[in-house]
Amino acid sequence: MAVSLTSSVAAAFAVISVILGAAGVATPAWYIFTVAIGSGSLGTTIGLFKICEQGQCSELRFNDVSTNNCSRSATDQRSRFTGVTSVTIVGVGLMGLTAIAILAGLCANRLVRILGLGLGATATLCLVAGLSLFGYLMESWVYCDQNVCQFTGIPTCSASLGYSYFLVAAAAVCGLLACIFHVVGLVSAHSLVGEKAVSATEPVAPEDGAATPRDTSATMSEKVAIVSPPPGGDWVLDEPSGMYWSDREYLYLDVTIGHYYDPELDLWGDPQSQRWYHRPA
Repeated sequence: MAVSLTSSVAAAFAVISVILGAAGVATPAWYIFTVAIGSGSLGTTIGLFKICEQGQCSELRFNDVSTNNCSRSATDQRSRFTGVTSVTIVGVGLMGLTAIAILAGLCANRLVRILGLGLGATATLCLVAGLSLFGYLMESWVYCDQNVCQFTGIPTCSASLGYSYFLVAAAAVCGLLACIFHVVGLVSAHSLVGEKAVSATEPVAPEDGAATPRDTSATMSEKVAIVSPPPGGDWVLDEPSGMYWSDREYLYLDVTIGHYYDPELDLWGDPQSQRWYHRPA
């Protein structure tokens, strides 16, 4: 139950990240600068695709910038802005795939869950990279180690990052939270409590919840007969072993003793003592 809750929260943060990121990419207010003129002001906002002046928006355009010490061609500016746009859009897209993978992982094996974590981490890094590159371009690179107000020398000019930029920043935070909750879900899914395994070679008192070895002399028909009624969820009877298998939990369940078996770690889990332990085959 806790695993499903944390994974659902992770998926919710991933979906929110996609919404915020898409809104940030689509709106033309990544950077804002205004010039005060008398009792009024002239404002300009720059987005990834458009520039808006006095409420009128047009396609983002670039002009050559030069000083005594450096020059920034319009072509170089465009190529860098294209890089920022591309990496940000990739981040938003990967975050969408992250949400899908996390939700699919609720009904699939651990590999799908790990894939969701990898996608989420990559998406978050892409968003952070896009934000960092844009901030560097507008606050330093484009205007030769100055921002637009310092470059123009207009005393009544003010410049700052806009709300579109902070929408994507919020998307990156939500992406990070999605990864954190997903990690918690992965860890919880692989441990009943998180205690270390108890070796089967060590004597364990009955009150500690130790399991007795299965009766391997029982025939298959006898094994199948004692596993009725079957557990709920996606547990399916695996006839060769006589146990139930869950793709979602990636565990076997021996209903004769009520214990779980993890084939990857070769450990048995006792829900009563809440321990993992080894036992002879």
